[in-house]
Amino acid sequence: MPTNTPRLTRRDFLKQSALAAGALAAAQA
Repeated sequence: MPTNTPRLTRRDFLKQSALAAGALAAAQA
């Protein structure tokens, strides 16, 4: 793994989870 890759923070994880949930909901709508 590259050392210059930023760590995934909890905030980033929650943001990505929200985006994924929104995309999934939109796809199923």
